[in-house]
Amino acid sequence: MLPIFIYIILFASCHSNNNHKKAPLTADTVSPLYDTAIYTLLQYSSYPDSVLLKHQRDSFYAIKPAYLFTSTSNASAFNKLIAAAIDTAAAIHSRIDFTMVESYTYDKDSMPLSRTVTYSGKDYKIQVLTTDLEEYKQKLIFINNRRLKWGADIDTSLTGTDISYTIELSPADFSLLEFNGKKFLYIQGGIEKCNGNGCGVSYHLIYDLQLHKAVALQQYRTREFYMGKLSSGKQLAFLVFADHDFNYLYQHFTVSAKTYLFSNNGKILAAKDSRNKQYYFDGYSTGDPDRISILSANFP
Repeated sequence: MLPIFIYIILFASCHSNNNHKKAPLTADTVSPLYDTAIYTLLQYSSYPDSVLLKHQRDSFYAIKPAYLFTSTSNASAFNKLIAAAIDTAAAIHSRIDFTMVESYTYDKDSMPLSRTVTYSGKDYKIQVLTTDLEEYKQKLIFINNRRLKWGADIDTSLTGTDISYTIELSPADFSLLEFNGKKFLYIQGGIEKCNGNGCGVSYHLIYDLQLHKAVALQQYRTREFYMGKLSSGKQLAFLVFADHDFNYLYQHFTVSAKTYLFSNNGKILAAKDSRNKQYYFDGYSTGDPDRISILSANFP
């Protein structure tokens, strides 16, 4: 026979379990809830989908934009935004037609060892040399037979070193740029043999024909590159856009860029105002091309 205190414990335990009210279970959520005491399985709740996410969107769109650009009969909303950030008319582009020729070196078994792509235009020759097709090595770039070294002659502070390994030029987008009495070569390209998201990356090189220096930039899902003048400056200015991504939470595209300068010594400088604050804008577009909302900005 069990001792009497055992019966008392068992009775109290059963009584407690019978009176315990279980919390209701919910379904359909994007936020996993874990009950590790029983099962390591996900439980779902419809609350974040139907209420919380809608509340977040409503709260975001309740914020009044600092600037609102809308299209009119003579200018699009996007062009108005660019005009507020930089004077592109101050940079004059002249199209240059380039021809492209590829050449290879081969080993004794007729396997390709290296590849040279030469782009020839009036007064200018650009060469990109892949020294070893089997190894992942930096490409060599020559302009008018002068080699430009990555990092030293080409400022890669905004791109990192990836550009030196993957760049493939697009001669249809080359041009001669004249600004403030100086001449520059504008060279555009992308990622060699890209696939997937890599095809959205565009590379941009600006080469000072007098300094023999260049700056390298990259953008994602924005191929257009805007250069020109700031209201109080004689150095070439340009916009670098942040990734043009779709925000699934707020259901919009990001529209964000910062302004930089091509300095007199061939380096990239942040373009700043008298308070030492960089020029920029940060906003979004809901897919309507006639309306762009800017939440914060520092325009010249």
